[in-house]
Amino acid sequence: MNDDCAQWITAYVKSNNGNVDNMCREATELMVRAIPRLTRHRGYVESYGGARHQHWWCLDGETIVDPTLSQFFRYGGVYAYDEYMGPEPTGKCLDCGELIFSGDRYFCNDNCARNMQHFIEKDRATLNALDGGI
Repeated sequence: MNDDCAQWITAYVKSNNGNVDNMCREATELMVRAIPRLTRHRGYVESYGGARHQHWWCLDGETIVDPTLSQFFRYGGVYAYDEYMGPEPTGKCLDCGELIFSGDRYFCNDNCARNMQHFIEKDRATLNALDGGI
């Protein structure tokens, strides 16, 4: 990795108090503005802990430059990047956080919509007890 990329990542991580969890989209947008030769890519990373995570990263030619790689250290790090070549996501599911590709939906599937409805209904009694409720 080139020094300018390493310095940018160090400054970015420090500016976020060392916590860059779930900030890959924002970080890569900022990084390609600061270092225009980089290109943004999205898809999935496979961690040594066996999990597959949605993720954004940059390429400097053929070299992967990942400004939020440190978020995967708790899973043992990343061993593979799998680029997704499809439509741009329009948001994230309000229940599970998966990407949504339809701008008119708030949930990725009916199960997540039911989960959120159940959560809201379960806590309605608690909310109503607070200062006259909602």
